[in-house]
Amino acid sequence: MEANVLRPAHCTDALGAAIAINSQGCSWQVSHPDLGPIDRGEVSFAEAFPDVAGKGWLDCGTGDVITAPMLFVEALELILKQMAESKRFSIQKISCLAGAAQQHGQVLVTPAFGERLRKLDPCRTMAEQLRDAFARPWSTTWMNSSTADDCAAFADYLPGGAADIAAVTGSMPTPRFFGPALRAIARMECGYWGRCRKVLLISNFGASLLLGRVAPLDYSDASGGNVLDLRRRCWSPEILAAFEKDAPNIAVLLPDVVASDQILGRLSPYLVERFGFHPSTLVLPWAGDNADSLLGVGVFDPKRCVRVISKGTSETEFCLLPPGTYCDPTGAGSVFAAVTEAQQNMGINTRRNATLALEAVKHRHRIANWDEFSECLHRTPPANHGKYMIGLFRPEIVPRTSVPIVEYHGGLTNEQTDAEVRAIVESTAMIRQIHNCWMGPPAALYLATGGGSVNREILQVEADVAGVSFFMPTTGDSVVNGGCIRAMHSVAPMTYTWEYLTARHCEPGTEIKPQSSGVYGDLKRMFEVSLDQALALHGRSTS
Repeated sequence: MEANVLRPAHCTDALGAAIAINSQGCSWQVSHPDLGPIDRGEVSFAEAFPDVAGKGWLDCGTGDVITAPMLFVEALELILKQMAESKRFSIQKISCLAGAAQQHGQVLVTPAFGERLRKLDPCRTMAEQLRDAFARPWSTTWMNSSTADDCAAFADYLPGGAADIAAVTGSMPTPRFFGPALRAIARMECGYWGRCRKVLLISNFGASLLLGRVAPLDYSDASGGNVLDLRRRCWSPEILAAFEKDAPNIAVLLPDVVASDQILGRLSPYLVERFGFHPSTLVLPWAGDNADSLLGVGVFDPKRCVRVISKGTSETEFCLLPPGTYCDPTGAGSVFAAVTEAQQNMGINTRRNATLALEAVKHRHRIANWDEFSECLHRTPPANHGKYMIGLFRPEIVPRTSVPIVEYHGGLTNEQTDAEVRAIVESTAMIRQIHNCWMGPPAALYLATGGGSVNREILQVEADVAGVSFFMPTTGDSVVNGGCIRAMHSVAPMTYTWEYLTARHCEPGTEIKPQSSGVYGDLKRMFEVSLDQALALHGRSTS
């Protein structure tokens, strides 16, 4: 279809909307291009489906962490009902609908899935009509860690091993990625692979439900599988050829891949009739949640050198990369396609030992809450009189370690409560600075998001170590915010530029300026030497 045929023309006050599926539930937002967000909502799996959902995922205790695609179908219907019943906007004015999802999870569907989507009865729910259209009732999630053997096999798919996989796809073979997970599924003796007509990820599964047919996968989410050739923006023929022997017909089963701004078509007649959308509402590809989150806090220009740190259970640092960056030379970080411009990539460093390391110290010293933790920081000086520690209480992703590494230096012991509190906060900040150099020029500023970003005292230490300001954005749900920005930009890119839309949707929030950055020079040098020695001892190096 011609692009101009698909331009929405049903209202002069058109809105953009986005939906996101995460580990615990779904969320949505509707925005006006000139006024910013006008309404949002969410559905918690645990609250909406208490008898079946649990947390929204199940840890099988073997490294397998799974979820049920039917949860996504039922939650999506509740989301659409919330949107239709909103008093703050008319659902008829939504011109374009985008979305995003937790990355890496796979949804295997049977031949019946596409046929059922095309013939959905508006008088019945999607859930009751799609319930038996899955080749496998479970989806492996991003928390999965059971595919170490499959990652080792993946490394053999190219002559240069894991380094070649990273050079082509942006990442070393990684347990949570969908390529190794699909190899594991194909090798099962449960018949799942034989019943499968198409392999979807959670993102294009969600887009398919909106579109009424199987939707392609956008580049950003396709990047998280060790299969996409980042330079060519297509599935790697060389990897697929080797993959075929372990997962028959993989090249046919994988979906098509497209750019994040390619309009896929109009919303399905089923959703138009059931929820009241305008029939000319357009559908965009759903993206990976990290990519839309980066846009959702206002990052669209790599020259601005803005880094984002998402502080949850784990810590994720991400940014837009300089042109021509396709992998982390150390193999620890990952490169995904970005949603903003053609051939633009984003870098991601993920660390387990950030919030969890702080919690380990807090728990050992029986510190009651984070306010008391902050008081410990107040009672110790920046650089901690030269006392420091390496606090990798668990095997780490960046830097890659297979075992925990905990060391005390400069006279520090684990009996010095205040000093160890400061040491673990400074340690996490210094490790970040050492291992993010591959992402390009030093950060001009940081945006801190997630639950751990509300602690000003911790962010003050991190600002001092980095020597640049940290901001606490007030954006809200950055994933759906980014999806709304992408939706409005895609239908009118010349009018609604990235700069125009982010200025109206993204608030930088409170600034925390560095106050004591000058005292960290010697400590950083000592810490890096000690870290390098510790990693070398355990078979790893900072270089």
